Amino acid sequence: MKSFDEEKEQGTWNANVQGGLRGLAVAAGITIPGAFALQRFSPTWRKLPLPAKAFAATIIVAPTVVYFAETAGFEYERTLWSGTGKRQLERNAQAEAERLAHLSGGAKFQEWAKRNQWSLVGGGWAASMLLSGAILARNPYMSFSQKLVQARVYAQASTLATLIITGILAGTATKESKPMEEEDHSWRDILEDEEREAKERKKAAATSPTKADHAATAMK
Repeated sequence: MKSFDEEKEQGTWNANVQGGLRGLAVAAGITIPGAFALQRFSPTWRKLPLPAKAFAATIIVAPTVVYFAETAGFEYERTLWSGTGKRQLERNAQAEAERLAHLSGGAKFQEWAKRNQWSLVGGGWAASMLLSGAILARNPYMSFSQKLVQARVYAQASTLATLIITGILAGTATKESKPMEEEDHSWRDILEDEEREAKERKKAAATSPTKADHAATAMK
């Protein structure tokens, strides 16, 4: 018999696999038609060697699969919460949504950048690789290996710039995006919920008919 932790780990793994497969299907729906369209309409794409085309597809497929797999795992773990813990998470989410609703546009963008810092870095790297690769592919005087190395240099520079920018956004504190921290009273809400649940269980047990009452009713 599996323990709860083993079942949770297996369930999370299954959710990751299913999410990864959905991501693979989405990526395939983007890359396959795109590759056929480029093969037909782009002379530059047709001149690229097969490894370069495979690398371009990998830049799209890999992040998509990872994103879908990770999201599916998080969603599965959220379904495991119940009772007091679930209600507390819902209260926290509602309070966070209300806080974000009162922020200005710039502060909202800052919050979004802080929460999606690594997605921005990865997306910037992939976009810079594709853009620099497309530009360098037009150079007839460079070999494929030289173009690949040059594209990686541009991508690394773009990644470094993105890291610096997102780091500044993540570290910049404004009155709107980072208000004065208040004392955490979530423990008090949890205790109140647990006490309320205990009273409801006692009340339900007191009002529900017992086996002795059923037996006495049957004898009458």
